[in-house]
Amino acid sequence: MRLMFEIYLTKKLTSQDEWLKLINIISNYNGLLKKWKILVVNDKNQIRYFIKTNCTLPPTINNLNTFLLKPVKAKNVPKPTYVLPTLPKKENNIIDLINYYEIKNKGTLKYLEISFIKLYNHKINSRIAYYVKENKNLKKYHMILKEPTGVLATDFSNNKRYFYKSCPKYLEINKILHLLNTDSNNAILAVDTFPYLQGNFYLNQNSFSFDKHSIIMGASGCGKSKFIDLIISNINRNRNLKQKYKFVVIDPHASLENDIGGIGKVIDFKSTLDSIDLFMNNSSDIVSSTELLLELLKSLISDQYNSKLERVLRHSIHILLKNETFNFKNLRNYY
Repeated sequence: MRLMFEIYLTKKLTSQDEWLKLINIISNYNGLLKKWKILVVNDKNQIRYFIKTNCTLPPTINNLNTFLLKPVKAKNVPKPTYVLPTLPKKENNIIDLINYYEIKNKGTLKYLEISFIKLYNHKINSRIAYYVKENKNLKKYHMILKEPTGVLATDFSNNKRYFYKSCPKYLEINKILHLLNTDSNNAILAVDTFPYLQGNFYLNQNSFSFDKHSIIMGASGCGKSKFIDLIISNINRNRNLKQKYKFVVIDPHASLENDIGGIGKVIDFKSTLDSIDLFMNNSSDIVSSTELLLELLKSLISDQYNSKLERVLRHSIHILLKNETFNFKNLRNYY
């Protein structure tokens, strides 16, 4: 069985009927005479549920909202030292069995493994085994004459010592699912689509107008500069993107200098010659060039910037751009 999915419970009480529905549906997915398993792991009083199968499963199953399935790396139960048959205990579920072996001082129940195989119509054959670690020995017990749903159904609200692995928090991304695909080429980010989709999905730079609808926010050191570097590097490598986008980076702290300094032209204001071509003299785009220059000057002048100075600068920049004679030297002389 090459695939494994972890079962996340969405509530504390899971009934036998809910587990029976899950078992029937997954058995139908697998098909006739195809074996699959449910593995329950006692991980330091955290009860975790897994499905081992050869078929791909969706994150949600037929509106059965009690369970969410997420693919995980496959794990195997260690090989037991002894294999023994056992009759069902009076205890009903996995937690009762764990408590029974602890109270009797017979070891720790580590794993519960239930194998299923669909025979015909709605007939499903099952075999239950559980593994108890006693000292250094791992004993495997085959439980006979026991319904698997009775072992699986658990009420965690009445078992304060034990807890289940609940569903991880996820973003509601159903409105942007149409923008995602499985092609990692030109991808700007990988998106965790659980529990909407199963598998690896990416947001392609061609799928979204980053220039119109983007703001990058985050704490210091979280990777904002690296993300901007990734976007610009992607544009530079892709011919179609290069024709679609033009970018201007105003970086007062020079945090991106080492990452994208070799892409395009760098204007670092270290000399007059280095700073005169910040924007091309083009009379057809005066308004946007004026506003961008004002924003730059506002950040540089800082506390000395005021409304009167802004009016003078706006008028001066506008005239110089219109005459196609703008540079910082002319701006200084004109001002």
